[in-house]
Amino acid sequence: MTKRFGLFWAEMLTVKGKRQAMLRKILSKRLFVTKLFFCVLATIPALLLLTACGSEKEVQNNRSSASLSAVTAIASNASESATTATSNPDPDWQYRWLQGIPCKPPCWEGLIPGQTTGEEALNILKQNPLVAVAEISYPGPTTGGNYVGWNWVTAPKNRYGSVGDGGDAVFRGSAHVIDLIRPKYTITFKLSQVIAKYGEPSHVIAIDVTGPDLGSPKEYYLGFVYLPMGFLLYLKTGNIPTLTADIALSGPQFFIPGEDGFRRFGSPPLKVLVPWQGYKDFAFYCRSQFDSGTSPCDFLKKSTP
Repeated sequence: MTKRFGLFWAEMLTVKGKRQAMLRKILSKRLFVTKLFFCVLATIPALLLLTACGSEKEVQNNRSSASLSAVTAIASNASESATTATSNPDPDWQYRWLQGIPCKPPCWEGLIPGQTTGEEALNILKQNPLVAVAEISYPGPTTGGNYVGWNWVTAPKNRYGSVGDGGDAVFRGSAHVIDLIRPKYTITFKLSQVIAKYGEPSHVIAIDVTGPDLGSPKEYYLGFVYLPMGFLLYLKTGNIPTLTADIALSGPQFFIPGEDGFRRFGSPPLKVLVPWQGYKDFAFYCRSQFDSGTSPCDFLKKSTP
């Protein structure tokens, strides 16, 4: 009996021990879960703080990006406005020379034939608000002279990307002094407009410039020269022109005043200059460029009643 009771009691102690061990294990797990729960609770504020900081930083970055975008937009608009203002000059800008602005012939836009050098002309043109781009070229004496070319702001580029559509200023010799200025305007000028400002021309050029090849189309050149002032305007046409006050002329072209300055043109020769005698017909002023042979002007004069 005593042995059985001992065994029973030993078994009970064993069961009790197992139960206590299991209870300790359960309590240990609960304690771990509790500690984990409190650790998570303790971590949440930190996470919230980090999230808030990140959000604030993101907001600041967004604000910075927005500010940068606004500044960029303002700068872009300002640049666009400046370009628009520059590319759209006064509607009468092509009449400046006819109004004596900024100077009278032979001066043109601050360039003076016989005084201004090619390098000086380049700097002057680069500062001119009407000029989009200007370049200087030194092709050499065999090409007939060096030159400064430019494009107007109204047409800064052409399809070839070249410079010179706005005109050129030719200079020769070691001194690089300009002797010819040829702006290319998109409009023509009436002879009456020029006479109203600068008086009657001193000379007229009327020549047949038809090509030498057989079958070349007829072409006539009519020029009105202001020899003492150093400029001329001209007309090239396939028909015999009629001299009137409303005749539309291209140009002007500026040179050193006087016969020596005109001679530097190279073409046409001095002998084709005929003193102005009013509105005569083309045949009256026509002269041959050549020293020998039959002159086209002879045929014109014979055909004129």
